[in-house]
Amino acid sequence: MGENTLEAVLAISHRLSTGDVPKHVASKAKSVFFDVGGYFMVTYPMELASLLHLAPLALTLLTLIAMMKSSDSRESLARVTPVGVQAGLSVASFLCAVIIPAALGALRSAVSGNPMAWYSSPPLAYSIYLPMALAAAALPYAITHSTPRAAPPHPRALQSALLGYALIISIVAGVSVALGMGSGYLFAAWGVCALLAAGFVTLVQEPLVALLGSMALALPAQALSLPLSLSLLFHCVGKANMAGAAPVGQTLTQTLSGVMLQVLDAVSGALIGSFTWLNLGFVAPTLTYVYRRRLPAAMLALTLFFTVTAVLGSCAPQAYSPAMPKRVISQHLHHHDAEGNILASRWVVAAVDGVPIERALSDVNYTRLDPIENDWQTFYPLGAIFETVHMEGPPPQKPGRGPLTTVRVIKETTSGSLRRLQVEMKLPAAGWGVLNFTSAGLRDWSLTDSVAASAQPTHTQVH
Repeated sequence: MGENTLEAVLAISHRLSTGDVPKHVASKAKSVFFDVGGYFMVTYPMELASLLHLAPLALTLLTLIAMMKSSDSRESLARVTPVGVQAGLSVASFLCAVIIPAALGALRSAVSGNPMAWYSSPPLAYSIYLPMALAAAALPYAITHSTPRAAPPHPRALQSALLGYALIISIVAGVSVALGMGSGYLFAAWGVCALLAAGFVTLVQEPLVALLGSMALALPAQALSLPLSLSLLFHCVGKANMAGAAPVGQTLTQTLSGVMLQVLDAVSGALIGSFTWLNLGFVAPTLTYVYRRRLPAAMLALTLFFTVTAVLGSCAPQAYSPAMPKRVISQHLHHHDAEGNILASRWVVAAVDGVPIERALSDVNYTRLDPIENDWQTFYPLGAIFETVHMEGPPPQKPGRGPLTTVRVIKETTSGSLRRLQVEMKLPAAGWGVLNFTSAGLRDWSLTDSVAASAQPTHTQVH
């Protein structure tokens, strides 16, 4: 990516210097694009997506209407009602798969006092949350299928479960179209596969054959959703630890810091649960329906596995390792007057994850100073969420050289309502300079394109 960025910057600079800047015409056209197994890309405009992604919902509704018209009014209602019940179970399955792992993740973090126990080993996060997500997704079906009045496995009952899932996932695909989301193709694919599976199970009598056929029909949808889900999941779990605790100096800092630490584990649990439910698809209701008698034992085993991994993961003294250390950034700040005289020096240390910076500095003997304004302005907007510690720092190694940077207004002119400022920024050596402009009427500002010529260095020294 660095090579591409460099080439782009050079090309843009050349065009700006020659004045050959093409006129940009904003386009409102959107497209849906995704790859299939990394072999080829599928692309189509959003207008076509509006039809394709709504097709599963239309087919599901037509199937339900056909079921109602194939019999009298009482029997038609009796055939459609189970589909509505199964649709409700699909929604309950999703909520359980998201909420239960998130709640247990926050509880584990609070009880153990070891947030992000999986930080140095991300696979531990999946070992903790994935088994519980599987058990939670099966919970609504286990409750309904394990009752004494639960009917024995029957192709028509299995068809209702598949149609209920198809109805919910197709509604989600329709909502994604209304919101202009290109990811609706995932939900549409699951809706089509669920409709095909619903038709297949009515042709067979053996539950095992129905299960295997449904799982085979789910493979095309899983081939689309699983690679994307895994890549997003790895990215999100890896970035979840970047959420900082509440900034020092804000109201209710201590309370917010404690809550933020639990949120990190809750977010990871919710993400793993949602992606688990999506990739299970209609295999979950089919599997739980066919093997209903073994379902409680399977859920108990998954829950036990979650408990063991959560306890073992929480026993680590800290969430860091030499390969995955705690990320801490520091600044050596110097306050000076206009003449360059150093007035004060301090260290400003910040944590880049949710574990408080005090834990990393527990062995350091220091006196904490009050924070200063705009201490992390060069990291805007991330600097607003950094939890920082300010302490006394040494003066510059070469005090006679003055400050690193000086900024002053060397000329100010006024012409009517126009006010022009000429600002000079000096650095003791060649380097990058950043000016932070803050104004209530910043939209009315205009930065001149005329830059003062600077002397070029005669040599370059690389450290």
